[in-house]
Amino acid sequence: MISFTVYGKPQSRGSKSPMTIRTADGYLVYRKDKFGEMILDKNRRPIPVIVMPDSAKGSKPWMAAVSAAAGEAMAGHDLIVDLVILSVSFHFRRPKSDYGTGRNAGKLKKSAPAHHAKQPDLSKLVRGVEDALTGIVYRDDRQICRYGEVEKRWTDAQERAVITVSEMGVPAVKEAGQADEIERLQKIISADLDGAVDETHRLTKERDEIAQQMAKLTGRSMWNHVIEARKAIAKAKP
Repeated sequence: MISFTVYGKPQSRGSKSPMTIRTADGYLVYRKDKFGEMILDKNRRPIPVIVMPDSAKGSKPWMAAVSAAAGEAMAGHDLIVDLVILSVSFHFRRPKSDYGTGRNAGKLKKSAPAHHAKQPDLSKLVRGVEDALTGIVYRDDRQICRYGEVEKRWTDAQERAVITVSEMGVPAVKEAGQADEIERLQKIISADLDGAVDETHRLTKERDEIAQQMAKLTGRSMWNHVIEARKAIAKAKP
């Protein structure tokens, strides 16, 4: 698990819309091959260059800051290749209207909300973080299979985002005694199934039942355990 804080006003990931590029004279810019020749479509017409700019102007420097902070947090750690849980808390500075005036100047009103319910959208804020962490914390944001605490809050301190990424792992193993149980079942699965056809069939059925038990304990596919058992057998043989 890694956790780090990125200081600055959180920025959302903008929408991307395709658009063409034009020269200063207003002419379309067309795609060209490595020889400088225009690339034509199936109707022999030149293909214009299409770009997908981010509509949120502040997203690029914010994502760069997130990537830099993530890189420091990942120092000495390998890129995560397993499924992950992402938690993010975005903190925005409160508006002046949340505070009293006169003798109550500087005091937070009782009616002031704790959570931020204004723009930018939470989903777009999270998307920016997901993209910024790709290739630095994990290989691809498709590895995110669950969200932890994801929220927007007001703050009296510096604006920031607190980001935590943790691997899914094997939560059942954390329970007392279950680590030993998994080890015992693994040894049974790893048993050599050489012998008579009938005995092999019986042991295979027993192995699959045990693999199903391990799948329930670890949250992994039973066939992952069967494959690991076969590899263990092959490695143990002279």
